[in-house]
Amino acid sequence: MACILTESDINWMLEKHPGLQYIYDKNMFFGVFSFRAQYCEGPVISDHFTIAILCNFPTNSPLPAVCDLDGRIKRMALLLGVPTADLHLNGDDTLCLIRPDKFKIWYPDGFDIRIFEQNLVTHFYWLSFRERYGKEPWKGEEHGGFFNFD
Repeated sequence: MACILTESDINWMLEKHPGLQYIYDKNMFFGVFSFRAQYCEGPVISDHFTIAILCNFPTNSPLPAVCDLDGRIKRMALLLGVPTADLHLNGDDTLCLIRPDKFKIWYPDGFDIRIFEQNLVTHFYWLSFRERYGKEPWKGEEHGGFFNFD
């Protein structure tokens, strides 16, 4: 399932995250995704991940596939002594961003680039917190099944 982006979506993401670039013929963003976020009364975290957002990745998810380009999450798992799955990295090196049963909660009207960007910030905040403090800022989601849109 391909993610449909408008020119406005692409421009918004590039303005919001100037470390990213967009390759039109591949329908993908890549580069440095920087963020600054805080959860409840927790610490403010400013960080970045080098990623690719693949809008044409062959998957049955309604979201683009996101890949950690520099292996940071694998290194993080090694340092924390946990399986990569515990850091929500799938076996194909894409990020596990949302459970299928939570999709309609996050995306009630279907895919939206602005909600997706917040989904990424939340995901990366959780990873950064875990890397820095050795614990989760909130209980991580259980792994769910796969999307099925037959």
